[in-house]
Amino acid sequence: MALKKTNAVLALLTYLVLIGHVIYQVVSYIMFYYNAAISRAFADTTMLLFIAHAVIAFIILFGKHDSKEIVYKALNIRTLLQRIFAYAMCVLLPAHMFAFKIISQNSGNLIIFTLAETVQVLFYLALFAHIALSFSNALITLGLLTDMKKKKITDVVMAVICSLFFIVSSVVVVVTHWNIHHG
Repeated sequence: MALKKTNAVLALLTYLVLIGHVIYQVVSYIMFYYNAAISRAFADTTMLLFIAHAVIAFIILFGKHDSKEIVYKALNIRTLLQRIFAYAMCVLLPAHMFAFKIISQNSGNLIIFTLAETVQVLFYLALFAHIALSFSNALITLGLLTDMKKKKITDVVMAVICSLFFIVSSVVVVVTHWNIHHG
């Protein structure tokens, strides 16, 4: 169980730093103030935590782990969606990291802009959906959430928060990129 608890802590730390990254980027885009060092610090820290979390999750899922023997005869839809969104994040992350550069190098190309921004929005969707589906599970693993009624409330609150982050991130990034490259 220590490996699962370690991964839950990593997940929560990743969420915390990620929220800082998202807030900084959104505020930077809105205010047209950008500090590369601050942005890089949030992005690099998020990336390191994300990689550590993903590696441990992979070990828990496919390798030997330190909890009792788990046999997944049938996955519930929530667990399946968690995993699908996690895989989608991993696939879409490189495009997210280089979207601004791709758009900048192809300024004025509406097709590339549309594709790059669509991938950005899909990345945000996968990211915030994964967080909304996973947050309460991390709290349960750490023994911080034991009541099912509180779990349901936590799930609803996280769904609302993640939906807001998804909408704001998507709108601000797409509109700002449009204004920079086509405005």
